[in-house]
Amino acid sequence: MSKNIAIFRQAKISQVSTLNHLLQELSKDNLVNHETTQKNIVLFHENEKTFARVDFDRDGSNKKVAEIIKDYEKALDKHARDDYKKHKEAEKDKIFAECKKNGTKPPKIRTVLQTKNLKKEFVIAVGGDKKIMDSEEFYKNTLKTVKAVIKKKGLEDKNILSIAIHFDETTPHVHVQYNDYSFKQKTTASELERVRPSEDMSRSKKKAQYAENCEKFGNYQDLVAENMEMERGEKGSRAKNKKKAEYLKEKRELADKAKQEFDKQTLL
Repeated sequence: MSKNIAIFRQAKISQVSTLNHLLQELSKDNLVNHETTQKNIVLFHENEKTFARVDFDRDGSNKKVAEIIKDYEKALDKHARDDYKKHKEAEKDKIFAECKKNGTKPPKIRTVLQTKNLKKEFVIAVGGDKKIMDSEEFYKNTLKTVKAVIKKKGLEDKNILSIAIHFDETTPHVHVQYNDYSFKQKTTASELERVRPSEDMSRSKKKAQYAENCEKFGNYQDLVAENMEMERGEKGSRAKNKKKAEYLKEKRELADKAKQEFDKQTLL
């Protein structure tokens, strides 16, 4: 029996999926799983506390669900920015009052959140026995895992925008989109996790800091594997995911090479 593996990947800003990809259309260059009969699944907020679940095909008929997710995303984004502004204005009033008392010049304090786009995404790719993925336990573990990752980032369940599970591609995977603002810490989760090197930091310290950041990423891999009740990828592996365009190019080149060899043998 093949082992089941769960791998965590944080998407770059340029890689954040559109709602069209998540719910509506399977693009032509996706590697389609023709053998599956499983429906894709999306979990999203009915309200701030509870999730709704919809089973779907990416056939363009999910506009209503997309609109619900989009409306929640807009409302949460506004709520986050209003919360930040209220916090900074209260902080500003306090500092200005202290400066007036001491007769000092008050510092410049920004009251507007500078992050333009609070929507972020991470992906959990799942490999192994596909039968185990068609079970309530798998869906339960998926939600538990997503909540654990969100909590580790310093966020709350209400920050989750959508959880889309795709079975119609070769590798089953989970897209998790979330709002990156921490209502408790009054900053973004990305800023909480970021370690900034100082200008006078030595090369050895920078290397140590890089190793620490790598270890943090490894902690997410462990967390995901543990909560999904699966194994994680190889620790310390330097393997990198190829871009889809690179993979398809190699695939075409191999097919062309095989055809040329076949034609050559036919002529002989």
